[in-house]
Amino acid sequence: MQAALAPVSDPLLLPVPGSLPSLEPLLAEFGIGTLLECPFCEGELHEPIADECPHCASPLEAHRALSSFAAQMLREASLEIAQGQLSDARVRLELAREVDQRAGLAALYLEAQAAEFAKEFTHAILLYAEFGRLLKVDDPMYADVNLHLQLLEEQVKVEEGAKGFYNLALLRAKQGYWEEAIVLGGKAVDLSPHLAKPWLLLHKLHLKLRHYDQAQQYLERYHALAPADPQVVALAQHLVEDRAEERQRELVNKIYWGFAWAFGILLFLVVVILLRAGTFPSKS
Repeated sequence: MQAALAPVSDPLLLPVPGSLPSLEPLLAEFGIGTLLECPFCEGELHEPIADECPHCASPLEAHRALSSFAAQMLREASLEIAQGQLSDARVRLELAREVDQRAGLAALYLEAQAAEFAKEFTHAILLYAEFGRLLKVDDPMYADVNLHLQLLEEQVKVEEGAKGFYNLALLRAKQGYWEEAIVLGGKAVDLSPHLAKPWLLLHKLHLKLRHYDQAQQYLERYHALAPADPQVVALAQHLVEDRAEERQRELVNKIYWGFAWAFGILLFLVVVILLRAGTFPSKS
């Protein structure tokens, strides 16, 4: 029994536009990118923000520029997270915090998305939980974030089940029960297709059983999930060499059996000719 090839990406596990509130309402709610109040006298400010506070005449240009810069860093970090550029995004989040302390909550929200995108689900749950704890219960984002938390917690439970099937498959493979290990590995990838190791195990098992087409498919899936793994090149080369050796064995077997059949037919013809020629003495 062979595992069905499941999609590499599970839509539930990646930040999908619309699955969570966008960044813009959060920026507006906390005034990131503008000034809600004067940093000197705490007097309320209104758009457009003047160069000087109308209450205390303090200069506002530098503070307005820093707030705008922080908002831009958060927006760019959000875009980088969606594109999978997590290291760059985290640098921008830290920079946004440094230039505007009000950016901390929005940065925490984006950090949670980055952890989710990186499939660090346990870490993402902790970050989302901390973010939700800092929100007010009547905040429009509160219910959405808590619902997303529940979905992630369910996903973690499923992932733990997949890891259990993988560990059992690994054990049975070491014991030599390759077919059974393939079935267990298939259950692991069906539950959590984003886990890379079960795909690698399935590749190795099918390679042992000389199922070269399946082995290649599973190796391609593993490479899609772990493109930085340096052993993929060696595994691909091993697959090519094994497949070539198998084809050579098949060719040798065809040639051997071809000669065997030819020799058998020739021997049969010789016997028939000798019988017809009366070479063999008849029994009296």
